[in-house]
Amino acid sequence: GHAGLFGNGVALVGVGMAILEVLAGERDGWLTASQLAPLLARRPGGSHCAGFDRRSGDTPSSGQLFGPETFGHLGFTGTSVWLDPVAQLVGVLLTNRVHPSRDRIHIRRARPVVYDALARAMR
Repeated sequence: GHAGLFGNGVALVGVGMAILEVLAGERDGWLTASQLAPLLARRPGGSHCAGFDRRSGDTPSSGQLFGPETFGHLGFTGTSVWLDPVAQLVGVLLTNRVHPSRDRIHIRRARPVVYDALARAMR
């Protein structure tokens, strides 16, 4: 097993912006849009893609202000990143929801609030 990838908020925003630049045709050499396409392709029966997740449900983790093309990732420990390619917006939330217990699920209510605040602040 592994504990996932590690980084800080600035680094994750940088990776997110690089991905959005690839999708917008503004960056090449690191990853191509055709390489990224299968990771973002919608799958039947849910919100998961091969490499990311999409917004889902009436109260998505990405909040109400990130657009319908938003994609991202939710980490088990409470981390998350959402990318809105239309608004060119990247949001990152780094938390430790498993301390002191993995049974803490309050992050489900906190994520949408944080991402709506980030979207408001960046507009």
